[in-house]
Amino acid sequence: MNKHRMTFQRKKILDEMRRYPGHQAAEAIYDRLKAEMPELSLSTVYRSLKGLADIGQVSISDLGDGLVFELINSEPHHHLVCLGCHAVLPLDNAEVTPFFKQIESRGFKIATTHLCLYGYCSACQEKGLFQ
Repeated sequence: MNKHRMTFQRKKILDEMRRYPGHQAAEAIYDRLKAEMPELSLSTVYRSLKGLADIGQVSISDLGDGLVFELINSEPHHHLVCLGCHAVLPLDNAEVTPFFKQIESRGFKIATTHLCLYGYCSACQEKGLFQ
């Protein structure tokens, strides 16, 4: 299959993702679409999401509880993910941009600008939930 082709399934998945902005698990997308598309399988949803990521429509992240998918918007955003309580905190793009510029000044072209940093939030540190 041509990974750049906009198939019926990919279009339906994109439409569904637009209805629920933010990070979404493939299983949640599948659950919402299976009544309307009984022939749809979870593996087709995963393959479609991977294809959509390949063509720059969707980002793939692991925020600590498995893969999540999100529509790519014009403004990059980043996350701090707590390994203790699994909280996902936003990290402002303005804080990260100087780091990306420093990396690119070394001759490395960054293909994706979604950054997730993993660690422990202050509440989990106070509880001693870190190693």
